[in-house]
Amino acid sequence: MTNTIELSERQKEIVYAENGPIYIKASADSGKTRVLTERVRYLLKQTKKRILALTFTNKAGEEIKERLSDISEIEGRIFVGTFHSFCQTILENHGNLIGLTTIPHIFEDETDRLELVGQAIKQIPSYAGKYKKQTEKEQQNFSYQVLSFISKVKRNLIDESEIEQHANNEDIVLLYKNYQEILHTQNAIDFDDLLLLAYRLLSDYPKTAALYRRSFFAICIDEAQDLNNAQYKLLLALVNDEF
Repeated sequence: MTNTIELSERQKEIVYAENGPIYIKASADSGKTRVLTERVRYLLKQTKKRILALTFTNKAGEEIKERLSDISEIEGRIFVGTFHSFCQTILENHGNLIGLTTIPHIFEDETDRLELVGQAIKQIPSYAGKYKKQTEKEQQNFSYQVLSFISKVKRNLIDESEIEQHANNEDIVLLYKNYQEILHTQNAIDFDDLLLLAYRLLSDYPKTAALYRRSFFAICIDEAQDLNNAQYKLLLALVNDEF
C-alpha cells in the first residue's frame, strides 16, 4: 500500500516539477526530507533507470528508505546513502583504475584519526617534546587543529604541491605528510580520502563518470547547502559540469 502524504501546493510544485536542475531553499523543520522523498517517488514513476539520493547523515538516508519501503524492488531502483558511502561504492567498483586493487582500511571515526595525528606529532622531535609537556586538554586541542588542517586540504582538493600556501607554518605541512605516510604504511585511508579519491577517479576517467551518469535518471541531494568543495566537484565530475 502506498503511503499517503499530505503536501502543500508549494510542496506539490517541487515534487512534480519537470526533471532538471532545481534548488530548493527551506527553513528547518519545514519538511524538506519528506518533500525530497516524494520527489524521488515521483521520479521513479517516470523512468526505469535508478535514482541517486545523497544525504549527509545515515539517519536521513534511513528515513528516506523507510518512507519508500512500500515501492516494489526499491533496493534495486535507488541508491540512498551519504556522499561517503556512495564514494566508497565507486572505489569498490572501479578503484583498480587508480591503483586500489582492494579497498584499504578506512579510518572513519574521529577518535582513530586523532590517534594517527598523535603518532604524526611524535615523529617530529621539535613537536614531540612540546607535545609531551602539554596538558591532556592542550594536546587534544592541538591534535584537533592538525586534523582540521588535514581535512581542509582534502575537502578543498588542495594539491600537495600547494599545501604550503594554505598552512600557517612549515611544521604543520610536515605533520600532514607524516599523517599520510602513516596511512600509507598501514594500507589505509581516512574518511576524507573517500571523497578525494572518488573525485580523482571520476575526473581522471570520464568514461567511468559517464557510466554512472547513464545509470541514474536523476540525482537528489538532501541539505545541499552543506556541500563542501570536494562534494561539489565530485557532483560536477559526475554530471559532466551540467549542474
